[in-house]
Amino acid sequence: MSRVKMQMMDRVFMSSMLSAIIMAGLGGGHYSAYAKLVEEDRWYHFDDAHVTPVSESDIRTSAAYLLFYQRVKKSKKR
Repeated sequence: MSRVKMQMMDRVFMSSMLSAIIMAGLGGGHYSAYAKLVEEDRWYHFDDAHVTPVSESDIRTSAAYLLFYQRVKKSKKR
């Protein structure tokens, strides 16, 4: 899930998702985040004063509105 194929202009490259910002509540209000600690290959949920380890399947949510990716392969011309 966290790896995606992206295209930018005439280049195609693979990217890996590193974090997602989540908004909860009607009309805004509460924010939390999921982030991957690359060295451990492990996902964590950051919510106010708590940090909890989670599985990759836990980060699949339609509430995510900002995703951060890192390129993992060099780009290729199409």
